Amino acid sequence: MSDEVHNIHDAFSKEVFSNPDRAIAFFEQFLPPSLLKAIDLSTLKVSKESYIPKSLKEYFSDLVFTVNLKKESKAVTQLALLFEHKSEPDKNVLLQVGHYMFSHWMTCIRKKKPAYPIIPIIYYQGSKRWEIPGIKTLFAAYPDTIKHYLPDIPNIFLPLKDIPEEKILEIRDAIMVTAILAQRSKIHPIELAEEFLQILSLFPHDAGDRNFFETLIVYTYSVSNIADDQMTEVLQQLPQPIKHKVMTTYEMIKNKGKQEGKIEGKLEGKIEGKIEVIIHSFKNGYPIPEIAKITNMSIEEVQIILKDNGLI
Repeated sequence: MSDEVHNIHDAFSKEVFSNPDRAIAFFEQFLPPSLLKAIDLSTLKVSKESYIPKSLKEYFSDLVFTVNLKKESKAVTQLALLFEHKSEPDKNVLLQVGHYMFSHWMTCIRKKKPAYPIIPIIYYQGSKRWEIPGIKTLFAAYPDTIKHYLPDIPNIFLPLKDIPEEKILEIRDAIMVTAILAQRSKIHPIELAEEFLQILSLFPHDAGDRNFFETLIVYTYSVSNIADDQMTEVLQQLPQPIKHKVMTTYEMIKNKGKQEGKIEGKLEGKIEGKIEVIIHSFKNGYPIPEIAKITNMSIEEVQIILKDNGLI
């Protein structure tokens, strides 16, 4: 994923979950009941520290929360929300998660700081179905006497693709509802302006965060495939003063796009007539460097096209 596209998704995800009230509403809905019985979500705090070592930055970004236990009010554990960067499932993900956890604990030891239990929550936003294999599965050819000594890395896996919309709508925080629905647009890009309008209509405009509303508009538009004329026509249906806010932000996005160009805009002149060749070649097993050579494009440009079409 290009840095520009990755930064859009990563920045929005962190903006969504960095609000404690929104994060609590999300965790209430999606953490296992046994864990919810053990932790006191009312004590949840967002840490300003990231535990991602340089060796894992290409795989994850993280947001760390501290929370007290119910029975031991002074006992603290940590929820590490790991935003998966890759658009394809990675069989080695639990090795990476283990590296993440142990690297942080070793840092705590080195700095003589207290180490807390870390509960890894893998937030997967890719379009392909993924069942995370256990570490022992990676060494399936070995006998059980050897695999007995391999560690397990328990985790909470949340594939956005598989979360039913009705489950999302049950989240008690309306802003979080709109944010998660917008994130699903990364997997299934919005094609109709009515869908965009539906997300905006769910936002609690009477008491909602106005700054976040603008962020929501920018993000949702950035990951949609809606024609400008259709968007303008449907947005006219919004009631005032919401309409003014949305239209102002929408015009700002369009103007910025004209001045700076979206990634797709930058490539449009080069790739016209070549997209089908790239997709067809990739599906037939041609390596990306060879496809780039055939189409007279850079490897990065080919990768962007393939990722935009959900192929990598």
